[in-house]
Order: sequence, then structure tokens, then C-alpha cells
Amino acid sequence: MKIVIVIPAYNEEEFLPVTLNSLLNQSYPIDNIIIVDDGSSDGTEWVCKSFAQSYPSISYISNIKKEKRASGSKVVRAFNLGLKQVNLDNYDLIAKIDSDIGFPENYFETIVNAFKEDAKLGLYGGICTIEQNGVWVEEIVSNLDHVRGALKTYRTEAFKQMQGLRTIMGWDSIDEFLLRYNGWKVRCLSDLKVKHYRVTHSINGWYKEATLNGEVFNNLGYNILVAFISSAKRGIKKSPYIITGMISFCSYLKNRMKKPLMELDNEQKKFINKYRLKSIFSRLK
Repeated sequence: MKIVIVIPAYNEEEFLPVTLNSLLNQSYPIDNIIIVDDGSSDGTEWVCKSFAQSYPSISYISNIKKEKRASGSKVVRAFNLGLKQVNLDNYDLIAKIDSDIGFPENYFETIVNAFKEDAKLGLYGGICTIEQNGVWVEEIVSNLDHVRGALKTYRTEAFKQMQGLRTIMGWDSIDEFLLRYNGWKVRCLSDLKVKHYRVTHSINGWYKEATLNGEVFNNLGYNILVAFISSAKRGIKKSPYIITGMISFCSYLKNRMKKPLMELDNEQKKFINKYRLKSIFSRLK
């Protein structure tokens, strides 16, 4: 199976070499690696140039539209910019990965074998670990039915059927719901671990993260019940407790009052709410 990897990179001169070297050392060779220098102000461009000149499988482009850095939509725009450089019909798998990840040598060999074994597998990935006191421990930010945005590998056929990634906050959940809606499987392998060198959400404070979560709930088409339960869950798990849940729900209501996004149709929203409620109640058993 042929693989194309697109890596959006913003001010990652420290960790991008680690990511690229770990990809070059894979037991299953990667056919094409495209780095998108997304308006970096550090030495990221130099890193991109150096690797592109040394390895024929690596290329890079610069995003000349240096917008204000934002989560979600800007990352997807950079990813889409990279995808435009290739003919997707020439690849079986499309991977979107972050520029601060260290992969074990067998990572993509494991990924490819999983896609070969299951023709209905649409998205697959491992889990992130972070270093704490010299020990690499699992970075728990989601359930194991969710593949992190840093580690997405799609079957090209499934990727095309869902019409690619949405340029809004919550894209890395919308993709999974759309894949399931279209009959594809989404799997995350807990034994397939990568090293994540930058802690998730370390740039944003808790208040911004809570408000962004409310925006995501709205973008996913959550109804009020699902949004309330999801916000309450956040209030239980995230400090400052209760307050984060209240802010998330208020942010959801605020975004809900705006003109609704047209990224999802009513049938897709119904599917998402039914799936979320089923998932929530299954965990209560």
C-alpha cells in the first residue's frame, strides 16, 4: 500500500527533525512526506529545506498566507494545501500527523497491516505518550474510540467519500462521525504508542480550552442534551472543576444562537447525537 503523509508545521524547529527521522526509519517505507511550513517565524523552514534536499521522499511548501495561528481550521487548511501537491488516486493511505511526534519503527507497518486485514477500516491510529519525570506515560485526552488529530491515517477511498476534512473546530471528531455514518470503521490501538513532545493544549489556558470545547459541541451538531452531558463530563474531569463544564455549556449555547454551520446535514447530526448518547449510556452500565 502506498502512503502519503502531510505534516502541518508551525514553529517546530526543535521537534520536526525528530518526527522526520522517525518517519525515515520506519520498517515500512513511506512513499511521500509533505511538510507545510505554516507561517513559522523560527528555523522551521531551514529544517524543511535541509530534509527535502537530503531525502527524495520529502518535500515542503510554505503557506504564504500567514494568518493568526488558530487551532482547528488553520491546521486543516495547511493540511489541504499539502494534499493539493499530489494526486490522491496514486495512494492507498493518507496520513495527517503533527510535527512534534516520535514514531516507533513499526508504527506504519502496523497501520498498513491493519488496513490490509480489514477492508472496511477507514481510519486507524495509535495513542500518544508524554514524558513525566523521565517516564513516558499515556496522554489521556480522549476515549479509545477516538483517533487523535496528531495521528490520523485514512484509507483514501473513505477519505474521499467523506469529502475530506472540515475547516472548523472539531474537524478531528467530525471526520470520525462521517466515516461511521458512511459505514467505515474507526479504530485506535492502545498498544501502538508514539512519543508526543509537546503536551496537548499546553499553549492555551483552561478558560480558552473550555470555550473552544463549547464551540466544538456546536460544530458537531450536538443537541442540548448531548451538549449538557458532554459539558458536565468536562466539568468533572478538568480543573477548575465544575466551572470548566459551565463555561463549555455557555459557549455552546452562545454558538448555537449564531447562524448554524452547514458542514453537516440533519441526518448526519441525528446520527452523531444518537451515537454520542449510546456511547455515554454504555459507559454507565
